[in-house]
Amino acid sequence: MLSSTPIPTLRGGGGTAVLDQGNVLTLRDQEAKLDQIQKDNFGLKLKIHFLEEALRKTGTAFQQATLKENVELKTDKLTLEQELKRQRKRLQDAAHELE
Repeated sequence: MLSSTPIPTLRGGGGTAVLDQGNVLTLRDQEAKLDQIQKDNFGLKLKIHFLEEALRKTGTAFQQATLKENVELKTDKLTLEQELKRQRKRLQDAAHELE
């Protein structure tokens, strides 16, 4: 019987899960990788949105450069706000675990 999620087995006392396929990612590593992918995806979606909005408002080269910079700043701001929200949640979770 094949399963979609292999069961990790621990070897030695290292604390890392070694899967049957040779994948050596702990749950924490997997969560970190997923968080990074979600963060990248969110940033790219924002950038696409703001660039499409800027394309609709075509103008002079100076205006276009200003719009591009504005798009980058808005994207960075929203990405940082999302990351801050995620880190605050992780901090709350850690505080609850300590209690």
